[in-house]
Amino acid sequence: MLGKESLEQQSVKDLKKYIFYGDRLVQSKAKAPNGTEIDFNFISVKLDDGNTLGVHEMIAMILEQCRMMVEKDAGTKVPDAAITVPVYFTQRERQALIEAAELAGINVLSLINEPTAYALQHALDFASSFTEPKNVLLVDLGESALQLSLFKYEQVAGKDKKNVTQVRML
Repeated sequence: MLGKESLEQQSVKDLKKYIFYGDRLVQSKAKAPNGTEIDFNFISVKLDDGNTLGVHEMIAMILEQCRMMVEKDAGTKVPDAAITVPVYFTQRERQALIEAAELAGINVLSLINEPTAYALQHALDFASSFTEPKNVLLVDLGESALQLSLFKYEQVAGKDKKNVTQVRML
């Protein structure tokens, strides 16, 4: 369930469907491809039927739910997506997200850092107001971190002689 809209769309009648019990968490050591044990634990959730779900499988379930909601709103299949990720995600976390998206039936076209996504959205929303070069400071006041990103927007001549907005991170 994601966001207020989903809460309004469905009510929670059977709480046993939702994973929230601490005694269901299982820790298991990870193994590298060469067989050596990695010194950190992965968390998985033990289900009532004895199966376990890994983190990537739970994320895949969330992504699949998102894809289904988008397809319902769009009225068409949406097989591809560009997914935003926090700038601090490691390459391994990015790869895990791509694999989870593939499990959900989503073809990831690109992973975009969140500040870059903000800047692109800002450019789409205000492209007509950039008649001269303009620097914009985007502030992301998150739950656990403050992120500042400085971008420069300017109009440049495109291939077909029309002006397009160029976005550069400074």
